[in-house]
Amino acid sequence: MTHLTDTHIHTWYSNDAHCNMEEVCRAAWEGGLSAVAITDHFEYKKDGVPSPYYLMRVEGRTAELARVKARWEGRLEVLRGVEIGQPHWNAAHSRAVAGNGDYDMVIGSLHDLRPGVSIYTGYDYSKAEVRDEMYRQFFEEAREMVRVADFDTFGHYDYPIRKMEGYVEPTLTPWKEYALPFLKELADFLGI
Repeated sequence: MTHLTDTHIHTWYSNDAHCNMEEVCRAAWEGGLSAVAITDHFEYKKDGVPSPYYLMRVEGRTAELARVKARWEGRLEVLRGVEIGQPHWNAAHSRAVAGNGDYDMVIGSLHDLRPGVSIYTGYDYSKAEVRDEMYRQFFEEAREMVRVADFDTFGHYDYPIRKMEGYVEPTLTPWKEYALPFLKELADFLGI
């Protein structure tokens, strides 16, 4: 029996998506999925304070999720998830968020690097030395995240490659000296 699941889906409760949960469920059902985890963003800013964007929508998000779970019961398993960005910037709080018992899926991700620079918009990827330094720091922070945060899966460790298109091949090979120690720590953390 095939059991297709997508465990990294955002809705309009995140700042990078526009669909509602019903639209997500309909698309998942039509695409033949058995389950989806709706994992909207919960981000920490450079000072370790949670972004208000997610916090001010928690109540509405929780209510909408309960409605779609009930509506799709028996046809599509709808899981409650969260993608925590930079959880190591406020490790105690992020562990509390992840461990509050309400989430079926917790993704830990790096969207920004210290001192609060967006990986997606804060670097000039046309310069090889910038790419190298960014990925060195990325994997250094990723290893710290594995040591102090609580999550089920690490989200898109190839995230910067999206912005490097046109400058490098879509591979992490040039940065494997940084990536391999991270992947080993991540495998140990996940018990693989």
